Amino acid sequence: MTYLNAFNDLVNSRQLGMNRGPIPYSEIIEWVDENDKIGDIRIKYIELIKYIDTTQLDADFEREQKKVEAEKKRNKGKKRR
Repeated sequence: MTYLNAFNDLVNSRQLGMNRGPIPYSEIIEWVDENDKIGDIRIKYIELIKYIDTTQLDADFEREQKKVEAEKKRNKGKKRR
């Protein structure tokens, strides 16, 4: 089982609402416990899952911001016509 597999197992644990939240820490802990990760490996899994999660959320936010900016530019052009 790789770190990315672990992340993919957990990604649907995010809280949904106005914005997607991070994978809850409790879900990550439960996953590492269920998959018998101990010691330094356990710590590394927790750190990397959180890192991948944060990186994906940041990239998703940036992508959404670009969409909003592009939409504003399109709307601005329509008003001038």
